[in-house]
Amino acid sequence: MKLFIYDLRVIMHIGVREDERANPQEIIINVECELDFSKAIETDNISDTINYKDLLRVIQNYCSNHSPKLLEKLGGDLIKEINNHYKNIKKIKIQIIKPAAIPNSKGAGIEVIKEF
Repeated sequence: MKLFIYDLRVIMHIGVREDERANPQEIIINVECELDFSKAIETDNISDTINYKDLLRVIQNYCSNHSPKLLEKLGGDLIKEINNHYKNIKKIKIQIIKPAAIPNSKGAGIEVIKEF
């Protein structure tokens, strides 16, 4: 069972070079969380699963208040932050894409996967 948010566009300060960090830039985040929400299937109750809007707020809040240099750091930190809020997640996969990173491409990025 998987809960996901795809193509979340976030504007934040990120990058290694000073010219990258000078102005906020867009990144795209895809997150997949594996968890057992079979109880929510039976009860139809939001408290038996993860509310994806709450997950969205966790991600947005973190990105608004941090400015790492590397996408790798952001990916690892987001996994830790999500896991701190939701202990029932068994696996998290995060992709982070910088659309403007490489000319003539849709972007470049990283993927981090962590099992708990």
